[in-house]
Amino acid sequence: MLFYAPADWGRVASGEIVPWQPQPYAVLDLDEHLLFNPDGAETEMIGSGDQRRYRVGEMAYDRSNDLLDILELFAHGAQPVVHVWQINGDA
Repeated sequence: MLFYAPADWGRVASGEIVPWQPQPYAVLDLDEHLLFNPDGAETEMIGSGDQRRYRVGEMAYDRSNDLLDILELFAHGAQPVVHVWQINGDA
């Protein structure tokens, strides 16, 4: 997952910079935190390994608690699991 400064995208929207100029300030490799369908549910549909589809689903940011929620699909049988990260607002 790549993290960008929202202000950079504002500069793109206003025409100050071109869309390929913003660079991520942080990267999070989600793979080390995912369960990767341990029950083997629906492997015909989602595949496996690096080519697996539907690794993650929706994401949401809880601004009042500085939490980032990421839905991992097919993490507990055919059911999703929610991974939650505390966001450091000083970064």
